[in-house]
Amino acid sequence: MKFKLKKWIIAASILSLVSIIPMAVPLFLKVDDASKEVLGNYFSIPFWCSVSLVMVLAAVNILCVAIRSAKFGDWKLKFLFPLFSMGLVAAGAFTIYTCVVNPLRDIPYLNDPNIIRLENVQFYYSNIGDSPTIQLDGRDQEGLRDTFDIDYKIYEQGQALYEQAYEMPGNNLIAADIEYLPYSKTILRMDIRIEESSDYA
Repeated sequence: MKFKLKKWIIAASILSLVSIIPMAVPLFLKVDDASKEVLGNYFSIPFWCSVSLVMVLAAVNILCVAIRSAKFGDWKLKFLFPLFSMGLVAAGAFTIYTCVVNPLRDIPYLNDPNIIRLENVQFYYSNIGDSPTIQLDGRDQEGLRDTFDIDYKIYEQGQALYEQAYEMPGNNLIAADIEYLPYSKTILRMDIRIEESSDYA
């Protein structure tokens, strides 16, 4: 059982490495950035499936080690290893949901994306961690705040509009019209602009 499990982990790891190759396909296609991002979501599905499989198999392997160690009364392995294996399973399930299930649920919306209008838009850049987090958020027509991940190009455009709005007379804010896929929240089109407003502070 242990030997077969290790073979499965190795096979899934190799599969995840091989499945990186299709992820590069959108980079060579002559399409706009939004289309590349959408295609990237779907070309990366095999990779995320194989990565999740590696996590689950590793969790099962760790759990087997914990069961064997429990016979010898090692309480650290008895409790910590099952917790770690549950964490791996949870991470695998989260990866499947966000990177596989959500893009698949977006398929009916590819030709009919959601549209939202945000006012009092703000841009955030955080460089904490391995990769920067760049987001915008704003209030919709019902007054609820919504957040989207954006690229650095849009962030710079937003910052330039901030400076321009600050120099203009009156009470100005940034507004955005966004077309997006509802489950993955992939942005297909965005129009950001300066608007004068007396309703939003």
